[in-house]
Amino acid sequence: MNQAYSFQESKSITRVNAFIRSTYNWMAVGLALTGVTSYYVSHSPALMQLFLGNPIMPLILFIGLIFLCGFLSARVHKMQASTATGLYTMLTVVYGIILAPIFLSYTDSSIATTFFIASATFI
Repeated sequence: MNQAYSFQESKSITRVNAFIRSTYNWMAVGLALTGVTSYYVSHSPALMQLFLGNPIMPLILFIGLIFLCGFLSARVHKMQASTATGLYTMLTVVYGIILAPIFLSYTDSSIATTFFIASATFI
């Protein structure tokens, strides 16, 4: 009887570990997408002008970011997985656009090191 309880407990721990691993993998993918988006936008003068040239655009992006984050948090249990994945991808891209000016302030190697270390902690 005690052995069956141990088996059930082991099965539960395995499921929890798989869920945590999956969550960390999604976080690492989101962080990588944010970094790639930031790099691409910061190295494109046309995109920098489009997103950050107008003084109102950063405010619109920030409000959109808050809206996306709130909407995704409130509705994630009620939407399909593909919709949640698409919104999460959009959220990470908007984060990347907002964080693009950081690439103008710091060297590419220091930013890459930071993103690599942060991504490695999730894996």
